[in-house]
This record gives sequence, structure tokens and C-alpha cells, in this order.
Amino acid sequence: MEELTEVSFSEKEAELVSKPLFSKIATIGKDGTPQITPTWFTFENGKFIVITPEKSVKVRNIRRDSRVSVLVDDGYEYVAIKGRAKINASRNVERDTEGQVVRYMGRKKIKEMTAEILKVRHVAVEITPEKVFSQF
Repeated sequence: MEELTEVSFSEKEAELVSKPLFSKIATIGKDGTPQITPTWFTFENGKFIVITPEKSVKVRNIRRDSRVSVLVDDGYEYVAIKGRAKINASRNVERDTEGQVVRYMGRKKIKEMTAEILKVRHVAVEITPEKVFSQF
């Protein structure tokens, strides 16, 4: 696979993806059709980080075909990316999960929600954007 060049986000794009909005991630199913899932995410160092169950359809799809699309929208304003996803085994899934719980639910729920989410084995999916599209 060729080396990816870093994609830059405008100030407005970076501001939108920093909000606690859901992302919609499209992976490519075994039969070639899109499989779309709403997910929590964090945007870190130009990459989207998603914590998801290891046995999820999106993980199976990513392991087979790394091409993905991500949409983060706030009504008619949106940021969409096309990119590549990989399972990043070196990330601390518990810490990432805690960060996403705080982002979406607040500090009061951190221990309770993290424990609930991690009852099932999760993995970190790291999405590297190749192209960015937006509307404001």
C-alpha cells in the first residue's frame, strides 16, 4: 500500500469534529455493499479513533478491506472523509473508552459506563483520512 500524505482540516472542519457528535462510519461489506454504523469517536492527531466490539461487522469488514468513509454532521453542516482504517492493537482501549465516555456522557458516568461497555472485548479502530469534504 502506498504511503498516505497527511490531510489537513480547516479551522471550521476541526471545530466540528471536536464537538461530541456521532460519526457515521461506512465500511464495505463482504458482498460489496456499504455497511453504515453510528459511533462515538475522538479526533486525535488528524485521525479518527473509534472503540468498537472486536466481533462487530465493521471490524470484520475493516480487516478484509480497509477503505472507509466517515461523516460527522450537525444538521446541514458536515465533514466527510474517505480514508483507511486499521485495528490499532497498541492503543489503550480502556483509556480510550474512558475518554469517549467523558466526551459523550460526562465525568459522572466514567467508571460505570466504561465497565459496561468493556464487558465485551473491544478494539481501537484508527481511521486515517485521505480526502476531506465539508459543507458549512
